[in-house]
Amino acid sequence: AQGDLGGAFHAADQARSRSLVDLGLAPRRRSESTLADALTAELHVIYNRLLGVEERLDPVLGEQLERRARELEGQLDRAQFELAEVTDPGLAPLPPRTGRGAASNHPDLLLLYRVRDDEIDLFVRTDDGHHEFHRAIARVDQVVAELGRFHAEGRRQLALRSAGVPTGSGARAIGANRLHHLGELLLGPLMARLGGQPGELPQRIVVVPDGPLHAVPFAALGIDSPRSTVLLERAVVSVVASPSLFDMCVGRQRRQGAPLFVGVSGGGIPGARREVECIESTFPGATVLLDDDATLDRVAAAASSARVVHLASHGMFRPNAPLHSGVRLADGWLSAARAAHLRLHGALVVLSACETGRSRVESGQEILGLQYGFFAGGASSLVMSLWPAHDASTVELMVGFYEALDRGQSPAMALRTAQLAMRSADAHPWLWASFVVAGAG
Repeated sequence: AQGDLGGAFHAADQARSRSLVDLGLAPRRRSESTLADALTAELHVIYNRLLGVEERLDPVLGEQLERRARELEGQLDRAQFELAEVTDPGLAPLPPRTGRGAASNHPDLLLLYRVRDDEIDLFVRTDDGHHEFHRAIARVDQVVAELGRFHAEGRRQLALRSAGVPTGSGARAIGANRLHHLGELLLGPLMARLGGQPGELPQRIVVVPDGPLHAVPFAALGIDSPRSTVLLERAVVSVVASPSLFDMCVGRQRRQGAPLFVGVSGGGIPGARREVECIESTFPGATVLLDDDATLDRVAAAASSARVVHLASHGMFRPNAPLHSGVRLADGWLSAARAAHLRLHGALVVLSACETGRSRVESGQEILGLQYGFFAGGASSLVMSLWPAHDASTVELMVGFYEALDRGQSPAMALRTAQLAMRSADAHPWLWASFVVAGAG
């Protein structure tokens, strides 16, 4: 109201995800708590049963197991964890930008969304520090409804694909139309500057979602209906919980150790092992841990010296206890709380599992889920999934991603390259749009 857009942008930033910037998870030493070890062991058995890894689950038994899981999660939290200050949050100033396309960490556009009552506002910060504010660009219920329609259509296509039924052009068009409508709602004020020309150097865009917008695949949103153009074709897109967290991730120096590739198959995802076997040839000398070798201790030890940590396995999001969301390993679940103890030293972490990008948004815009744990553990960038993807399609996407990464592309650019290749092959958006890059990009 007073015209101080820079001050308003800063205030919006300071209200978000402060514990990731100012605080970190500091557990009591597990060696001192036999109770915590016993609770964790029982909890991991229940997770396997809930996920159907070992058996088909009766609905009544499923409800009983879910209630027991919530009890154990609460007991484990009380027995093991507390918040403590981080002495070195890893903040570093950004270098000055010297022009469009210059090697710099400043994005061309930083989009900060703000949910206010039932309306969505948008802050835009350009690479030269200019701020814009667009009030009430869309209603929350409009976005949630359209996203729900896209998910319903996507799940239908996933079921058909899993049954061996090919996806027709009509289904792809329906999915594309849903994403174009979301683009009109969320990118409307920016359409003129996102047009560009084919072959033009892509813009770098960092998106700071809010509330339900964390579930939106921004890179796949339509920006030009007649030519069916999506944002991915004009920009390299990444997401982050707050501008301050972006600065923190950019300031983390990535180590140069050999990559770590982890694959745990079984329970309906045989592609996890095949995925690792396909990508490891791109990086000679990589550490590979498959199935029974992929234990919690071995993965943690190898991750401490790796520049890339790739985890292909079952993923699970626990909405009522988001810090217990995790990725299944050979002898238990690598939860968000456990990931906060990894010594990642700026590594790129790739979570090739279902719904690893889902989070619960707490008051103060705290994003609690797997991304919280891995950023607290020192990651600079995360590749994660917003919804369940098809096994074979994920393998195809990851092979393309690592080939581009090996050519020197950034994680966000490499994911863009892989997704554009799948899109050009007429794959349904549900099969390629689920993965996003969070953090430094």
